[in-house]
Amino acid sequence: MNAGRPLVTLGSAGHTHTLPSCGAITATRVCFNGQADVAVLAAKWMLGEAWWLGGEGWLKKDSGKLDSIFGTPDYEGTLTGGWFDIGWTPYPEWAIIARGERTIATHQLTGSNASLIADQAGIADSNRALSSYGIALSWQPAEAHHIALEHHRENVEVQSNSATLLRYQYNFSH
Repeated sequence: MNAGRPLVTLGSAGHTHTLPSCGAITATRVCFNGQADVAVLAAKWMLGEAWWLGGEGWLKKDSGKLDSIFGTPDYEGTLTGGWFDIGWTPYPEWAIIARGERTIATHQLTGSNASLIADQAGIADSNRALSSYGIALSWQPAEAHHIALEHHRENVEVQSNSATLLRYQYNFSH
């Protein structure tokens, strides 16, 4: 797919309902203009009546230019990763799911002011692997209604974040 999308917009522009535009490059905006190729493979296996395994892997390759007020360097980027689930459904309305995920991004800029533009775009120090894991208890009290209690932990090198949340979903196609 060809893209002319904003990579980052910084500052205090306030609340908006529109997408950032690449029509005017500013000190707070870097735009990617090029080709993005994506491949994804996903599968789910049932292991008897109550157990299942699921997973997804992806590869995304970007090539093009980053447009900045500081220059227009050549850009090559790769994003690889995937996740793996194991689930148990002891009763039709209850499920327990554990997930592990890992993602790695690499960025290569070539041209004038490449390191300055990498800093401006927020990708100068982003080549570290992201890994996360989580567990969820899901309940479907009625058709089209889902409630889940989840805990997730995300690690990027030595920095980690945890989140516990209560999530409600309604399936509008019901």
